[in-house]
Amino acid sequence: MEMQTAALAHVPRPSLLAYARYLGLWDGRQPAVPHEAAAVLLYDLGLYAAAGRLPRGIDRYAAHLRPAPEPGSDRARLLAALRASRLSLFKVRDLHPEGGVVLEEMDAPAPVRLMDETLALVARPGLPFAARVAEADPQFAVTCGVLIPASAALFDAMKALPPPPDLGPEAEFAARLHRAALELGVVHGGA
Repeated sequence: MEMQTAALAHVPRPSLLAYARYLGLWDGRQPAVPHEAAAVLLYDLGLYAAAGRLPRGIDRYAAHLRPAPEPGSDRARLLAALRASRLSLFKVRDLHPEGGVVLEEMDAPAPVRLMDETLALVARPGLPFAARVAEADPQFAVTCGVLIPASAALFDAMKALPPPPDLGPEAEFAARLHRAALELGVVHGGA
């Protein structure tokens, strides 16, 4: 997604370094990212999770965007959706007849239609996973790059991890999820 790529330049460096250390992607001097999927997880935290009093990368990007998107435009809706995106747990309910998949979100009353061609190719009903989604359109959501297969082993690994420093509840959930996924090797190679 072009807007997310542009927003990466606005991730506060101290946040990125703190997340790299927590995720185990640190070589003692700088981030050491072994594959694209690890980079996606690291940048997801930098864009969407605030560390300490530092702003999220997506919010810094929005504040510096010139010219600002025209209210009501596709760019304005997409930026608002990215800023309001959420990392959540989902289960595939079925394929959607018009494309994508229909998901059940944990603790949510209504299903979510997710436009993700790759997931639609490999999805099977009941498949559990964690994903960051943004709803720029009232009819469907899109993923923001993070898709992690969910399992009891993943959740057990998350519980065993030390808490990341100076994060709120949503950011802490994301940091623990990402680190457990990396440690268990459930994300690797391409994103």
